[in-house]
Amino acid sequence: MERTRIVALVMLILLSASVQPSTLKVLSAETSGAIYIRVDGSVDPPDAPIINAGNATYRFIDDILAQDTFGLVIERDNIAIDGNGYTLQGLGNGSGIRLSKRENVTILNTHIVGFRYGVYLDFSSNNVIVGNNLSANSYSGINLFNSSSNNRVSGNSIESNEKVGVRLYLSNSNTIIGNNIMTNNLTGISSTESSHNDIIENNISNNTAGIFLNTRSNFNLVRGNSIKANFDGIRVELGCSDNTFYHNNLVDNSNQVYIENSVGSLWDHGYPSGGNYWSDYVGLDADGDGIGDTPHVLNPQDVDNYPLMLPFRRTPIPFDTNDDGVVDIIDCATVALAFGSISSDPNWNLIADINKDGIIDVLDIVGVALHFGETS
Repeated sequence: MERTRIVALVMLILLSASVQPSTLKVLSAETSGAIYIRVDGSVDPPDAPIINAGNATYRFIDDILAQDTFGLVIERDNIAIDGNGYTLQGLGNGSGIRLSKRENVTILNTHIVGFRYGVYLDFSSNNVIVGNNLSANSYSGINLFNSSSNNRVSGNSIESNEKVGVRLYLSNSNTIIGNNIMTNNLTGISSTESSHNDIIENNISNNTAGIFLNTRSNFNLVRGNSIKANFDGIRVELGCSDNTFYHNNLVDNSNQVYIENSVGSLWDHGYPSGGNYWSDYVGLDADGDGIGDTPHVLNPQDVDNYPLMLPFRRTPIPFDTNDDGVVDIIDCATVALAFGSISSDPNWNLIADINKDGIIDVLDIVGVALHFGETS
């Protein structure tokens, strides 16, 4: 039943993508006000450079320079916003793409630059932000605010935002932040009063703080991240507890971990799974099991009992096109958006050619659908 539902959903995406752009007029990229995806599915103003494919998929056909506080405001649920590789640019304030009280919206393949918040979610759940480039925003690349839960942030490049790459603020929960690249932000990922989230397999480098958990951010999982050359690799303070950190590679951070006014975190996954890799660990491995013979002590309450001797490397799984550790609807959408293309086509995507036969067709769709739900 579950696979039948997934195949049906994928076919719906394919049908939405089948609208031919040549039948629609490409209009000016500069907008005098915000662009809206209205509740009824219409694009307002109608001359905005966005194709409406069946009131389900909205595809950019030009760069957009926003002249108002907001770039694109979403008022409809159960849709996909495909930036199609184009840029949505702001004037230093407002939000590039704004969702308030929205569900099941996917935002992908968009370069969002020059706003206060690149993507802003408020009381919005079950949304996906995947494969975007968010840079040079004056506060955060992605802001999840006010109980915006059960969202996924995956496969994005998030760099040179003045404050935060991804910010969880006020009661966000059950969100997965995975497989993103975060560099040259003040803070890579910040969590404030947000619990039960997963921060997994991101590359986080050259930020002032790589991952910052603060103000009662509890029961979060931080696993499999590469945290390199930040000032503070991981920072935990102000009443945080019961967070779990393992299989992270902490390399050449000025402070690998900074902890203040927080206790009770778990820094390993037991034996033989192990803890984290610390580039400054000086212990030995006399029995050759890949785990240090002595614990890595951060303070008396925070101890990695099973430090790894070598950096952790996850084994990729087949059909996981964005390498985030799970075969899910994102992988289905990746294949569907490139369906029917060959290498010379503009919408060709090498990673969507699952069986590497040079064409993205039903065999690739079926391959992903049959492995739906598999995890690393």
